[in-house]
Amino acid sequence: MSPPPIFHERQFAGHVDGAIDVSREVTIYQLSHLPLQVIATHEHELARIAVTLEGMLYEQGDGWSEEIGPGAVVFWTPGATHEDRFGTSRSRSIQIELSDRLFAKVRHVFPPAPTTVLGGELFDGAVRTLLQEIDGPDFATATALEGAIYAVIARAYRILHGRASPRADVLRAADYVSRNFHRRLTVAEIGASVGLSSRTIAQRFQEELGLSPGEYLRRARLESAASQLATTDTPVGRIAHACGFYDQAHLTREFGRHFGITPRGYRCRQRSR
Repeated sequence: MSPPPIFHERQFAGHVDGAIDVSREVTIYQLSHLPLQVIATHEHELARIAVTLEGMLYEQGDGWSEEIGPGAVVFWTPGATHEDRFGTSRSRSIQIELSDRLFAKVRHVFPPAPTTVLGGELFDGAVRTLLQEIDGPDFATATALEGAIYAVIARAYRILHGRASPRADVLRAADYVSRNFHRRLTVAEIGASVGLSSRTIAQRFQEELGLSPGEYLRRARLESAASQLATTDTPVGRIAHACGFYDQAHLTREFGRHFGITPRGYRCRQRSR
C-alpha cells in the first residue's frame, strides 16, 4: 500500500478564500469546502489548528472518528493522518498553520495526535479576537493574532489537563508589553505590572506562551515595524526608534533574523504585491 499524500506548506484540498502571514512562523487561512466534498486519507506536513465557522465535517483515522461542527477547535500535530468528509452544506473554517520552529516551541502544550476537538464556547475570547482582527486589520493585527493563537494553544492545554481558567496575570502582562513595546522594558517591569517577580513572570511566559518575556517583546516590536514598513513611507531609522530599537542597524539585524530579509527589502516586496 502506498503512503498517503502529504500536503505541504500552504497546500489545502479546499478553496483558500484568503491568507494572512502573521510572521515567518505562522499563517492564517480562511478556507471553504463544497457540500459533500471528500478528501481521501492524507497528512499535513505542518502542525495546524482549525476553527470551524460553518458546516459539518466528519473526520476519521485509524481507529478513531470525530464529528466536527460550528464553533469546534481542532488540533493536528505534524503528520497526523486522516480522511475528511463534509456535510450537505458549504463549510467554512479558519486554518492556522504553524512552522516547524514554532511547533517545537509549543510542542509541550500542544494537544496530542491524532486529533483533538474541543468545544468552541471554551475558546470564545481568543476565537473572537481572531475573527475581529481578520475582518478589520490594522497596524496591531499581527501582534494581536499571534497572541490569540498562543492563547488558544494554552487554553487547550489547560482544558485537557483539568485547569478551568487561564492565568489572567500572563495575559495582562502580555497586554502591558503590547502597549509599551516602543520604550525600554525590563523583565522586572513586566512582572511588576501584574505584581509578580522577574523569575515568576519569566517562568509563566515560557509555560503558557512558549516564549520568554524578552522574546515576546522583540516579536511585538518586529511586527509593528513590519506593519509600518508595509503601509507607510516613514524612514527606516524613524521606524526603528518608534518601535523601541536602539537604531536602524539594530532593527536590521533583528529583522533579518526573524523575517530573513532586510527592512528595505521587506518594504519593496510588500509594495510589489
